[in-house]
Order: sequence, then structure tokens, then C-alpha cells
Amino acid sequence: MKNVMHLSPTRAVALCLGLVSIAWAGCDSGFEYVPSGRPNGKVSMPIVDYLKTRPDMFTSTVAAVSRAGMEATVNSGTITFFAPSEDAWKVYLTANKYASIDAVPVQALKDLVQYHMLPEKKLSTDLTTETRQYPTTLPGKLVSLRINDNFVVFANNNQVRTSNIEPTNGAIHVLNRVLVIPK
Repeated sequence: MKNVMHLSPTRAVALCLGLVSIAWAGCDSGFEYVPSGRPNGKVSMPIVDYLKTRPDMFTSTVAAVSRAGMEATVNSGTITFFAPSEDAWKVYLTANKYASIDAVPVQALKDLVQYHMLPEKKLSTDLTTETRQYPTTLPGKLVSLRINDNFVVFANNNQVRTSNIEPTNGAIHVLNRVLVIPK
């Protein structure tokens, strides 16, 4: 007679959870989730007002929007805003040899802000694994969006660190890089 090990349903679930935990811990995708600070991602204020509540993440983004004269635009209408993190701005400023946001020409900032905006609300749940092009508010410029099998969003192949922050006028997705406007 064969000796067969029998597990109770409780032990089987515990074993499966343990194996999944070990497998998950072994994965290193370089992804760092940055929480929105809200339990369900919804915030009861418009985009720029929310960004101002997170100076640890968005001081440079707020400065860029303000210097470009686009605060009212970003705070009105229903839009999706791709908000570069502080680290993203540091990389952009260094790569373009700017000492600060104040050194970036105003028109370049306006173009950048417009390129980081979609004229509609797009959440990660609206995306597929197939890359699709979406018009930005910068005339004639598109941004490509997709979601991978692990539900990580990419904008022009730049990883979104936090997705689906829902202010009163749309959606915010936090980027690990400033989106470069295609020529």
C-alpha cells in the first residue's frame, strides 16, 4: 500500500501562500511602488492642489507647471496627468544641463507639461498589454501606453511608479522619468 501524504485544506492553503511568498521575494523587477497616501487613490482636490500636498514627490513638477503658466489648465477639465517624480526631474535637468527648473525655457516647460497631459481620464484598468498611442494636449504629439502582465503601467516605455491617483478632475500617474517629446 502506498503512503500518501494528506494535507488539510488549511495546511494546503498555508503551503501555497508560503511558496508564493518565496517566489515573490525572489523577483526583482526594480519596481518601487509609491503609495498615493490615500486608501483608494481618490483625492478630493484637483491635480495641482494634490501635487502640492506631496512636496517630497512633486516640488519640481509643481514648479514646472507654475512656471509654464499652466496651473489653471492642469486643475480644470478632465485629464490624465503624468507627474514626474523628483528623481525624474533630477535626471532630466542633469541630462539637459539645466541647474534647476528656473533655467528651463518657459516654452520648453509649457511643451513638457502639455506632453504629460491626456485630454481624458485614463486609469490603468483602461489599458491593455498592447501598446496604444494616445493624443496629448501638445498638438500633434502622441504618447504610447501599455500595461504589462504584472499590472505595471508604462508611458513611452517609462515605468509608472504609482498609478490611478484620482483627483477631482481626472487621474495622476507618477513617472520614474520625464517624458521626452518626440521630434
